Amino acid sequence: MSWSISIPATPRDDFEAAVDAAEVVGQSVELPGMTEATDSARAALKALAHHVQRSRIAGTAGGHVLQEGEGPTYYEACNVSVVGVAEEQTS
Repeated sequence: MSWSISIPATPRDDFEAAVDAAEVVGQSVELPGMTEATDSARAALKALAHHVQRSRIAGTAGGHVLQEGEGPTYYEACNVSVVGVAEEQTS
């Protein structure tokens, strides 16, 4: 099982707090290496957000922390994505 963090479209000024508050789902945060992986992913989300110009930002992070006993078909990964979202149109 892998882990993921999801941050919905959030005003730029609130994005870092939303990243901090986002729940890690999937792979248990109690497993060895998970704290380091998810802390790094949160830091990357925050750093990348500074390169997005839109006033609202969304982000996702996910991956898998290899655990003892997982065979050669298991992988290790950490993926991070930050997206600028256009303002909602009101009519």
